[in-house]
Amino acid sequence: MAELSTLTRTDSPRVSSRVSSRDSSRDSSPETVRSDFRPTQKREESAPEERRSIRRETAIPGSSSGMRSRAPGHDAKPAKKTASRQTVRILTSQDQKVAARVVPSSAAARRHTGYGLRIFAAFILLAGLGAIGYFGLPEATRITKVKVDGMKSVSEADVIPALALTADVNLINADLAAMESRVAADPRIASVRIRRVLPDGLSVELTERSPVAAVLVEEGSVSRQVLVDAEGVAYAYADSSPSQMGIPVLSGIRFENFKPGQRLPDYLSPLLGDIARIGKEKPSLLSAFSEIRIVKLADNEAELLLYPLHRAIPVRMPPALDADKLVSALLLLDILSGRESSDGIEEIDFRTGTVVYRTKEGQPG
Repeated sequence: MAELSTLTRTDSPRVSSRVSSRDSSRDSSPETVRSDFRPTQKREESAPEERRSIRRETAIPGSSSGMRSRAPGHDAKPAKKTASRQTVRILTSQDQKVAARVVPSSAAARRHTGYGLRIFAAFILLAGLGAIGYFGLPEATRITKVKVDGMKSVSEADVIPALALTADVNLINADLAAMESRVAADPRIASVRIRRVLPDGLSVELTERSPVAAVLVEEGSVSRQVLVDAEGVAYAYADSSPSQMGIPVLSGIRFENFKPGQRLPDYLSPLLGDIARIGKEKPSLLSAFSEIRIVKLADNEAELLLYPLHRAIPVRMPPALDADKLVSALLLLDILSGRESSDGIEEIDFRTGTVVYRTKEGQPG
């Protein structure tokens, strides 16, 4: 028993020393960890992206910091330490940007399929609309109504047949230019305009010719009066006398095989223009003369012989009519009508600046 107690007393310092060494190692472990983190704090200031990774790695059991804090005799396995770092590694911001650009193949396939379905649906819709338009529009736009404006001597019975409307003609295939050409073939019509009116109509606007004079046309043994417009087109036979219409009669013009629509010679165009102007400004001057005879001097030259309505003395004038000369001729005729010597006057000449009258014996006065 004495020997046992002696051993116990002699060995107790060793046990005590081991316990104290363990306690000292535990007390010093925090200092060792703090000493390991000092260089890490410096790296955190220069590399913010690596801060979280370093902190995570220090918290893993078996790391280098943990091994320093443990008592001797506790060895860590290198293989497990490497595997732990690879498992908990956090992606950097650059890696996240690259990953965000990558589109999953399944999502791209779904989008591609959606585009194909939309294109197919649009094709079906267009095909349906095309079929409706091809079969339905011709019937819906078939021309059934025609409105004609501007008629004076022309009637709808003269215009509508010229349109040549059939069951196959609609607003889509209607040839408006050809219709206008057929309607304008009537010499009484100066111009025509045709417009489409939805859903099934046409609007025809006419401009008829207006007479400025009448022309005597010999047809066999009969003389007929034909109306002439300012463009020189003899377009229609006169239904009433020119005097009632307030227009003069042009004589001295010969037509061969006359048909309405023929034109007067071009050298008479200035005369027709003068007649149209005077007829608008002073129509009473023209109505004072019953006839204007055209005396042809050459191929493209002529002069005029005017016959007053209530006087027997004609007035000779140049081919260009002037309202002032007509007024002067009428005043002179009024003066001469009160004289007995006027019976011997054959005509009054206004072709020059000096008024000359000729007697029946051929002596100028």
